Amino acid sequence: PDFGLRVGQSSVRPLRLQISFDDTGRMCAIVPISSQRYTVIPIYRFPDAEMDSRSTVSAGELAVLWTVGSFFAVASLATMFCLVLHVVLTRRSWKNAVFWLMFWFLGTVVIRCVYLYLVAGQVLEASTTLLSFWLIDFPLITYLVGNMAIGVSFLFLLLRHRISFLHRPVAFHVTYAICSALLIAFFLAILVLFEFLVVRGEDAADFCTVQEGSTNAQQRSDSARALRLTYQCVVGLVAVLVGGMELILGLYLAFNSSLLLAMAITSSMGVICDSVAWVVYTAVDVPSPYFSLVLLFTEALPICVVLSLVARSTMAHPHSTISAESKDDLRSVSVSEDSRHTRSLVTTNDQ
Repeated sequence: PDFGLRVGQSSVRPLRLQISFDDTGRMCAIVPISSQRYTVIPIYRFPDAEMDSRSTVSAGELAVLWTVGSFFAVASLATMFCLVLHVVLTRRSWKNAVFWLMFWFLGTVVIRCVYLYLVAGQVLEASTTLLSFWLIDFPLITYLVGNMAIGVSFLFLLLRHRISFLHRPVAFHVTYAICSALLIAFFLAILVLFEFLVVRGEDAADFCTVQEGSTNAQQRSDSARALRLTYQCVVGLVAVLVGGMELILGLYLAFNSSLLLAMAITSSMGVICDSVAWVVYTAVDVPSPYFSLVLLFTEALPICVVLSLVARSTMAHPHSTISAESKDDLRSVSVSEDSRHTRSLVTTNDQ
């Protein structure tokens, strides 16, 4: 005897669970699949059933996960190269926004890569654990914080001639640090709520199913979905604000610079489309590994494009990202245009 996961209308995958029977002969087992809705039915599994039948992911889905994970691995290596290049070509690298932009983007692609490989390797299946929640949802924060470095830089470039205080490097660092800390604190609060409402509720559930236990399991599933949807809606709202600021200010500051214009459009569209995609995916409540294909176009591709633009600027004008005195004005990275025209892209706060 075993339980099987129903896939489609006529397919059932054995789960190979530890089965027990209560005093009335009812079959019981713990089914650690996910917090989403699914259908499990009792089955009789033949002893010689193939071991890979325990997989809840089809061969096509596994191929997609491995492929997308490999793309994120390549993006991770490219981002790491850009970060190392920036550190080598500049001094006090942590004091400029380019460093933090690359740092948070690196965290995004690395976490995505690790999660996709773990799921493809069937090491991580349940999405009701803190680890899976962190691997799935924290990259939304790191991606948003990285884009915020661009938006805040644009804002300081626009206002630095009107507000004298904004000439000081500390003004940018404090503003950026406060905004980033608020987003990370919000994620930690959601993580704590997930622990108490979903994870501990699941651990405290009775081993054998009764009507009350089934109701509790459904309540935990609904709580997890509502919590994720609330989290992603709030992050999505912030992402729209940040992306809108990047786009509007970028268009205003771009003038004849195609590089600055490309960065503003790519970064804003990437973060907005990514947040909207996650909200829709959670609201529809039909989990599918094929959703990872969307992340290639909303996260991996925009990150690679933005970093290629920043790396091009850094290599063309490496000394423009070197801070001199702490009292210098807001520093900008010069962007070469057709080897004759230059335009400043604010990415730091030193000169």
